[in-house]
Amino acid sequence: MPRVFEIPLSPHPQRFAIPLSGTTYVLAFQFRALGEWGTTVGTWHLDILDENGFALACGIPIVTGVNLLAPFDYLNFTGELWAVTEGSDAPPDYYGFGIDSHVYYVTLTRDERDARSAALAATPIRYARVDPDARRRSPGANPYIDAG
Repeated sequence: MPRVFEIPLSPHPQRFAIPLSGTTYVLAFQFRALGEWGTTVGTWHLDILDENGFALACGIPIVTGVNLLAPFDYLNFTGELWAVTEGSDAPPDYYGFGIDSHVYYVTLTRDERDARSAALAATPIRYARVDPDARRRSPGANPYIDAG
């Protein structure tokens, strides 16, 4: 049965050692601002290091709705890392990190991980919804093509 642990966070950049599933990791959370110095618009990112300070996974954006460790399955983490924002699916903002946005570690047994991987592999690929009018518009109507 999975067990869920909340990673203790506060709304400022931080770095600390924490045992997860019997292994000690160093988690470093940074806020990367977009725009001017001192702005609170941007995204939180995570670096995971082993207890000796060797980088295992760096620059992981903290987003909701996905297992943040999924791209690093080859590192054999024995759990999952999930971000949740209360009342929303928005990623954490600067001041809400650790207050209304939380990061949880979910422990899994080997059988649970294998079963989850098999279920995900059997899930059909979902395609993004395409705007049916997009083909009818001229390239000049797309501000992203004309930008620059």
